[in-house]
Amino acid sequence: MGEELKTFNEHQADVRNRANSLARAVFLLSGGTLSLSITVFLSHRDLFFDFSALLALKLSWWVLFLSSSLLVVTLTLIIVRDYRLGERWRLALGGVNVDASGIPGRLESWIWGLGISGLSLFIVGFLLQAHVATSVLDAAMK
Repeated sequence: MGEELKTFNEHQADVRNRANSLARAVFLLSGGTLSLSITVFLSHRDLFFDFSALLALKLSWWVLFLSSSLLVVTLTLIIVRDYRLGERWRLALGGVNVDASGIPGRLESWIWGLGISGLSLFIVGFLLQAHVATSVLDAAMK
C-alpha cells in the first residue's frame, strides 16, 4: 500500500504541475494578446474596421478577460480544496473521526466546470483575435 500511495501522490503532483503550466500559458497568451491588440488598435486609429471586425475585437477583449478571470477562480478553488483536504488529514492524523478520503465532491465539479469554461473562452477569444487581424489585413490590401 505504501508504494501505491507514493505513486498516487507523484501522479497528483504531476497533474497539478501540468495544470499550473497550462494556466500560466493561458495567462501569458491572454495577457499578451490583450495588451498587444489594445495597443495596436487604439494607437492606429486610421485602421479600417468593418462592423463584424469591430464587434469581434470588442468581444475578444471581454472573452479573454473572462477566460483569465475564470482560471483565477479555478486556481483559487483548487487551493481551497487542497487546504480543506489537508486540514481534514491533520485532524484524522490527530485521532479525530473525520472523512479525509479526498473523494471528489461539489467543489470538484465547480473546478472542472470553471476550468473547462475558462479554457474554452480562451480559445474563442484567441480565434476572435485571429479573425480581427485577418479582417484588418484584408481591408488594408484593398
